[in-house]
Amino acid sequence: MHHSLAGIILGCILAAPTAQALAQRTNDLPSRIVSASRSLDQGDLETVRSFASTWGDRIANGTPAEVNEARAELISVARSPSATPIFRRAYGEAVISELQSSISGDDTFRAINAMQAVRFLRTPDAVTVVLDHADPDREANLSKRLVAAGLLASAIVDAELNPAQLDGTTRRIASMAAAETEWMILLQSMEALDSIARLPNAPAASVALARRSQVSTLEGAVSRMKGSPELVEAVYRSLLELRNQLVRMSARERAEFARQFGPVFASAEQAARSGLDTAPASMRPTFEKTAQQAEVLANLTRN
Repeated sequence: MHHSLAGIILGCILAAPTAQALAQRTNDLPSRIVSASRSLDQGDLETVRSFASTWGDRIANGTPAEVNEARAELISVARSPSATPIFRRAYGEAVISELQSSISGDDTFRAINAMQAVRFLRTPDAVTVVLDHADPDREANLSKRLVAAGLLASAIVDAELNPAQLDGTTRRIASMAAAETEWMILLQSMEALDSIARLPNAPAASVALARRSQVSTLEGAVSRMKGSPELVEAVYRSLLELRNQLVRMSARERAEFARQFGPVFASAEQAARSGLDTAPASMRPTFEKTAQQAEVLANLTRN
């Protein structure tokens, strides 16, 4: 992944609206629908679909300013404090149905804005849409894939997935990361696994699976550095984040962390030092920093 790609994405994507800006927007959906405590009737469902269709069409066909407005309106409803799970389910289905063509289309600007709207839906289906476009086997557009990968962690945290959905998501992210060749996207996938492992209310088994997947993904990235030296960027940044977590852990947490991650830290140090001889000159400083960081972590987690 080159810096130029990141620049393209920054030029395409518009910042998410602030909470204050959202609060100032008018909601065209009746509050009784947004706060519904029982299943929506056919008329209410049509109202929701009409709302999604209006703003979905604006994303598909509007000017850049209109796309920004449409995205903000769709997000505003999804983030409403009064939105109930019953409403969010119906709303999520309607919005995804309207935005799928924009997300899958050739216009990267519209696709990215549509994906960002989907990210705020807080439903399992929204997570699936983001996952699909972070998958290198399904999304060839690097800009869209990077944005989707960057939305993964927050989409998962907000969706309140059940254990089966959470574990399926973990396994899929690990599989995607193993096939990803762009280091910035790989790093985002690794961060998504870390977010799952740190979900406060996740079952212990799901946390354990996420940690194992995180370790195996890091191991895979380390082993691929020889053939793809640019992956060292993802490894280095992951090591920095893990170090930051380690210093905040209790003694019990640190012991389990050391058992899980200690071996891969040693492997990362060895791979980074051996890669110095063959790495491109521009990457050697990162290889050196990776070796140093891995050595520190290996020492901290050594029994």
